[in-house]
Amino acid sequence: LASQTVVSSGGLQAVSSGGTAVSGQVFAGGTQVISAAGLASQTVVSSGGLQAVSSGGTAVSGQVLAGGTQSVLSLGSALSTYVSSGGLQEVNGGALVSATQLLSGGTQTLLSGAVASATVVSSGAVQGVSSGGTAAGTLLSAGSQVVLDGGLASQTVVSSGGLQAVSSGGTAVSGQVLAGGTQSVLSLGSALSTYVSSGGLQEVNGGALVSATQLLSGGTQTLLSGAVASATVVSSGAVQGVSSGGTAAGTLLSAGSQVVLDGGLASQTVVSSGGLQAVSSG
Repeated sequence: LASQTVVSSGGLQAVSSGGTAVSGQVFAGGTQVISAAGLASQTVVSSGGLQAVSSGGTAVSGQVLAGGTQSVLSLGSALSTYVSSGGLQEVNGGALVSATQLLSGGTQTLLSGAVASATVVSSGAVQGVSSGGTAAGTLLSAGSQVVLDGGLASQTVVSSGGLQAVSSGGTAVSGQVLAGGTQSVLSLGSALSTYVSSGGLQEVNGGALVSATQLLSGGTQTLLSGAVASATVVSSGAVQGVSSGGTAAGTLLSAGSQVVLDGGLASQTVVSSGGLQAVSSG
């Protein structure tokens, strides 16, 4: 057991099988390496410091401050890490992180084969999901999630002030957009089975495809030029807006409203009891 070790410039602390390091500090060119069956608890990684969690190693309840990096390597794991402004948690292929808290200005990057579950992203923080990376159960508490080409975000909850941006080749599945939150699906991005609650917005840009969105009371879906939405369900008090060049296919108006603006196209819309389809000039 090593307690309150300070690792600075050129220093190395290796925590290997059966070893435990508690409340250490790593900064200014220092490195802590956690290998198979090693455990590091409550390590503080500050400017110029690196904590590398390798195969079989575990980091618990660490803090990554400005200029510090926690790199979780293949088959390594990190639980309940706090990443502050200017700090970076880098999750490599085969690694697993859970319950990371990204504070304002903190960043989490998920590389190919990486998995992050239950990340909380605060205002000013960013979770980046690269090709082959997976983010499951992220809470965007006024923070941002960027899903890049080949990345997957599952069951993201976008709360007030939060933004989920699904870019070309990225996919979002089974997300929830709450009041004040926005899911923006960009060109060639896709979103499947999103729930949009009162005050939430799903913005579908040109070249994007969304399917099976559920617009609950007070929720809004906006289809911009070149956007396509299929099988949207619009509940009472919700609105689907189809702008010029946008296409809505197979929408069910379950007491909700669809507004088709000049140049917009709605195909195979079903208007049930209480539903309204308003087709504007053009």
